[in-house]
Amino acid sequence: MDLGLKTFKVPVLISGGTNILLNFKINQTIPDIEFSSKEIDFGTISVGFVKIVYIRIENKNVVPTEWEYKPETKESKDEKKGAEVALVRRNEVFKIFPESGLLKPMQKQNLKIVFMPVTSNNFTQIIKFKLKSNDDFKEVICRGSSFTPKLEFDSLNLNVNTMLPYSVSPY
Repeated sequence: MDLGLKTFKVPVLISGGTNILLNFKINQTIPDIEFSSKEIDFGTISVGFVKIVYIRIENKNVVPTEWEYKPETKESKDEKKGAEVALVRRNEVFKIFPESGLLKPMQKQNLKIVFMPVTSNNFTQIIKFKLKSNDDFKEVICRGSSFTPKLEFDSLNLNVNTMLPYSVSPY
């Protein structure tokens, strides 16, 4: 599909009168958004902690754009409920807030992307956004890694002197 400005000439024939030539000018476009960043690196954080990054989406078109975050899902059967099938989200390490919205022409909006690892690992996820009246998906790649802190003692025995509450520490 060719996008952009188009001109059409349509003759209007009037019996017993003058003919008219109508000129139609249209701007053919599809909804689209642009991201301030297409790749986000969250770095390395400790398991159980959260890191938040904000990105900006912008509608630079002349038409409103309705968008929605499409998380990957998988089907899983609940053994207790028999044959019922539920959709469960996968890769919930990266979460998007808000998950949908409507951008008017030339409007901008901030998205909050949260990285919440629950295991030690390297994570990469392609976050897909679906635009209404547009067949293409828009993507943002998120990367991050996590580690589990480990506490080690040099000695198994530790001698601590007796101390009274509110007294000065001997160390």
